[in-house]
Amino acid sequence: MMQLSPMPTLGQFNKVVCDSLSLWSNQDKELTFDVPATEKERRAALKIAFAEIQVSEGSYGTLSDLKMATSRISPQQRKEAKKSRTVQAYVNYLAKEDFSSIDEFIELREYIRTVIDDRFADIELAEFAKSYYSISIDYYKEFIREVVVNPMQQAETYSYFIKHVLMQAISVLLNKQVGDAHQQLFNLCKGKWPLRGFVDVASRLCNVSLHKLNQFHEIRLNSKLSDKDIWDMDFTALPINTKSKQVIDRLGKNNKIKWDTFHSTIKPLACRLPSEIDEKSLSLCALGSFITHNLNIHTRGTNYTYLDEVAFSYPVLNTAIYTPVTDRIDSLINESAEPDGEDFQSSIRHYKSYHYSLKESYVYLNGNLEVPDTINFIYNPDLKHFSVEEWSSNIEVRPEWIDDWIEARHALRNGCSAEALKHFKLALKGAKYLAGPLFFPFYFQVCAFCKSQYKEFKKRNEENLFDRFYEPLGSEVSSYAILIGVAPRSIRDPKTLIPKSSLLTKNSFLINKIDLMVENFEH
Repeated sequence: MMQLSPMPTLGQFNKVVCDSLSLWSNQDKELTFDVPATEKERRAALKIAFAEIQVSEGSYGTLSDLKMATSRISPQQRKEAKKSRTVQAYVNYLAKEDFSSIDEFIELREYIRTVIDDRFADIELAEFAKSYYSISIDYYKEFIREVVVNPMQQAETYSYFIKHVLMQAISVLLNKQVGDAHQQLFNLCKGKWPLRGFVDVASRLCNVSLHKLNQFHEIRLNSKLSDKDIWDMDFTALPINTKSKQVIDRLGKNNKIKWDTFHSTIKPLACRLPSEIDEKSLSLCALGSFITHNLNIHTRGTNYTYLDEVAFSYPVLNTAIYTPVTDRIDSLINESAEPDGEDFQSSIRHYKSYHYSLKESYVYLNGNLEVPDTINFIYNPDLKHFSVEEWSSNIEVRPEWIDDWIEARHALRNGCSAEALKHFKLALKGAKYLAGPLFFPFYFQVCAFCKSQYKEFKKRNEENLFDRFYEPLGSEVSSYAILIGVAPRSIRDPKTLIPKSSLLTKNSFLINKIDLMVENFEH
């Protein structure tokens, strides 16, 4: 596992999740992916379609004409072959550079799902792994949207997420898929060395000593008998398998373990399990323990504490819903759900419980004013003003990115747009993965600043100067906002190529708030 700086980027965290699943084998296998058309291909097709429906200079046909043309020439999804090592290299690259756009994130996510299907031949193991991967990434995105991180406690904040979200995600998934076996096999071995704990628990349930398990593997080497027939043999004075013993001995040490090696070592226990626990339950609980072991290795050697030292009380995950609560609320609001409907009210209760648990923990950076949560920042029409100066006035150690934000605001008030640009750039660099809900007013202000500057440069016919100096800031803040889910992404209908927001209501609220700030700049 790679060693990370505290509060990893989404690209770094994506590698952590992939490594915890041990996705990469020594084989350089060629995999086939279903790849959708790229935005570049769709834009090119749209350009051709506009040329086809052009009636005269500056005049075009109807929207129906455009849809008819694009539906005929829109690029289709295609099959693409890649080596598994190529995908691994992509993951390693993104761990260093982070995702540059939501399209890159979505592309890799589909690659990883295909790699998981190839890595885990058993369908149920593959589905568990894909669910764990999706939950981990989605909940990390929500976490970095909701927590204003104290720069002095980044390691503790990340540890809080690992312990209270990822560990509970594994437990919730197992509880849903294997029921009581989850209690017997997994809950008993969440200690410092979960793989060794798992083997000890499983062997006791099967009434088999580890010595006897090692003897089993020695017989298996030169026998064509079934597992059950081998277990029925007399093991007295039989030699043990050295490799099996070495594997089990390594489970209680700070070592990486290959999934295939571990799984093949404990799989023979399946036919000796109690009747209420089947082979599927053994394998799934083994995978849960395997992931936990790798997460422990990831955090060991840093300031993070072991994962079993805090009770799991994260209030949002449950056996029925895997989608983060803020994403559920976004979906319900954008689908015109009734505010008094049970789904909506239940989600709001979960969200309030979530924020209560965060503010009761040690991970939240509190200032003089309460930070409005993300749902209020977006959907509350009465939330017109937030003073970062006032909010941060009582913080003992104020983050540098907030200092730069305040400096940018001072420069704006003094009419120094170039100075504001410099400090907004520095603030954005520092705010990523630390700002939590404070990123919302920061995002509104940067977008409004860029929009107002564009108007000024356009008046002077100097749009080229705007593109050179100011547009990169607007693009970077927008790309990051879409990547972590602050702002909705734009989706393009694959048939008509017409773009639209993935969350129309949310998008309109964001645009309205930005436009109000632009008006304030102009007055």
